[in-house]
Amino acid sequence: MKKTATVKDVANLAGVAPSTVSFVLNRTIGQTISETTKAKVLEAATALNYRPESTSVLMRRRSSRTIGLVAPESDDLRFNEMSAGVMSAAEEEGFGVLMCSSKREMGEISYISAYHECRIDGVVLVAPDRGNNLVENEHIHNLLDAGIPFATVCSRSEIPNIHQVNINFYQCGMDAGTHLFKSGCRKVICISPLDGRHSHASASESERLRGFSDAARMWGCEPRIKYLPRSFESQELGSAKAFLASAAFDIGVDGYAATWAACCVWLIAASKDMGLRLDKSKVISMEKSKCLQLAYPDMPYMTQPFYDVAKSAAKNLVQNCFNSEDRRNWPAASEIIACRLVDETRVAAASDKIS
Repeated sequence: MKKTATVKDVANLAGVAPSTVSFVLNRTIGQTISETTKAKVLEAATALNYRPESTSVLMRRRSSRTIGLVAPESDDLRFNEMSAGVMSAAEEEGFGVLMCSSKREMGEISYISAYHECRIDGVVLVAPDRGNNLVENEHIHNLLDAGIPFATVCSRSEIPNIHQVNINFYQCGMDAGTHLFKSGCRKVICISPLDGRHSHASASESERLRGFSDAARMWGCEPRIKYLPRSFESQELGSAKAFLASAAFDIGVDGYAATWAACCVWLIAASKDMGLRLDKSKVISMEKSKCLQLAYPDMPYMTQPFYDVAKSAAKNLVQNCFNSEDRRNWPAASEIIACRLVDETRVAAASDKIS
């Protein structure tokens, strides 16, 4: 009986990597493969009478019991939390985690090569928070074209029928604003940094600002937002304090919210320098920060469940996909996990001030 040609056979005849054969035959977008190489692959496939593997054959592929994790290269602590969430879910299900690069090397992407080489069974894709969603969309199209099971975390893509687990950043801003307005504040300023070009906030920051603005309108108040140039991040604290002193301490302001915890720290430092007494129950951070918690442990803040969303995405990928009869057609779903308000000032004395 004549042996059925495989992707590896086509790759050997064409003199290319197996993943390159997959890219060419699946018409994967975004790959820098020359027309000459494409022609070699197609000629080899024709000569060997190659036919794509059926679902039943794919089902028999050797399982590595390993999840591939693709995340932006960043020292941001949120990505450390998400990595920990994926690793926790994988360990509970008896899987390992392989960090996969999202960069191309020799025209190939490591997570696609890892899947074809049976080193991973699927991918958890963490979307970048800044910039547009073109990079994320390209990865999603690559995963779909290659038939790789995947789940996205904090996705901003509008591609339909994909499995995604997101954080409700809008609810984070809404609840932060509601907390202040409910406590009696009526003239609240929300402080948020701009990006490196001083043009706009990140995707998650924009959603929090939208939630805060809607909360203000619900309480019959005007949304007041002050933007802090992110360049202050690398400058002396004095520069940031000077900006906040001129922009934030308007007459009649009785509450402050900030998308960055650092903005709360700078705000308090500026108030001290100006001899102002700032009621910490009227200041809220829309993110959790160890620095803020150590300096002002009673200040209200919103938690952002980066660990939880990543863990949920990885657990769903293992339980619903790898244990499914058809890995390539596992049901798409969208899950949104809420942020949580932490307010220790409820048990503190009402007269407690930051001095």
